[in-house]
Amino acid sequence: MKKLYFLNAITGKPLKIYLVFVTVLFVLFIMYFTYFKPKPVLSKPARQIFDDYKHPVHRESPFEGAKIVHIDLKGAPLRVSYYKTLFPLLSKLGASGVLMEYEDMFPYNSRLLKNISALNAYTYEDIKYINDLAHQNRLEVIPLLQTFGHLEFLLKLEEFRDLREVPDYPQVICPTHEKTMDLLMEMIDQVVDSHPRSKTIHIGADEVYYLGFCDRCANIMTKFNLSKNMLFLEHVNGITRRVHKKYPDLKILMWDDEFRSFSLKELKNGDLRYIQPVVWKYSKDVYEELGPSLWDMYSDVFPNVWVASAFKGATGIVLLQQSSGWKYFNYK
Repeated sequence: MKKLYFLNAITGKPLKIYLVFVTVLFVLFIMYFTYFKPKPVLSKPARQIFDDYKHPVHRESPFEGAKIVHIDLKGAPLRVSYYKTLFPLLSKLGASGVLMEYEDMFPYNSRLLKNISALNAYTYEDIKYINDLAHQNRLEVIPLLQTFGHLEFLLKLEEFRDLREVPDYPQVICPTHEKTMDLLMEMIDQVVDSHPRSKTIHIGADEVYYLGFCDRCANIMTKFNLSKNMLFLEHVNGITRRVHKKYPDLKILMWDDEFRSFSLKELKNGDLRYIQPVVWKYSKDVYEELGPSLWDMYSDVFPNVWVASAFKGATGIVLLQQSSGWKYFNYK
């Protein structure tokens, strides 16, 4: 009898009270995250700007600038057949072009470049199909070809190992190696020739983590009294001058992050007439981290500046859902 009473005490009234308590906690939890979820903590300048957009803002005229979608093919390239679904959707959503970062998915075919392409690389027929499909959907194809950093797909190969800036890392190409410029221009020529409708090319050049490390670069920097910034400019200008000479009507885009450590004087003396920088930043508060001084400096040097936003991940690398407040503020 006592044993039965004990079981009843465990499974009876106390259990009901426990279930009610858990239910109440669950309801409060839902209400908190539905109605009382704390807003992102904005800096004071950010709050001032954010407050200006509490009410919807509608343009008096349509946005006439370019709206480009970056398609990065490294690691998990799209099937060619998928572009037939993707391009009409992007066009319908208002995109005016696609930035195609091919990496080793481009079918390089010269003697110098014969081993660069991946085994599943697109064919020239595929590239033509992608270009034609983009044209049908009123999308400009802007090929992106890395020319400084992020050249792992090239420098990981044994035949190009001697072009590494640092022998153990296939990330940055040596800007002073005698083979570097010819190799990069051969790649650019093949990509440009395969995109006859394209009016713009992107030369990458972001996150050049190793600069001036190899003995060759160090000796040249010493001989000509060059800083790392000047060495960077020598290489970038070498690329852009050659591209402009051969393709004078082609606009040249480039990621901006390596310019952020430059002074205004360095940029003005850098002869960057052919470059249109693309400003990118993966962070919560773009205004706070880049600041007005950067935009002022760029406006003094470049006639045109592009801006690249992050589709996801900028407000936290482990977030399953973006913060709409931060996204709204950064876009504004």
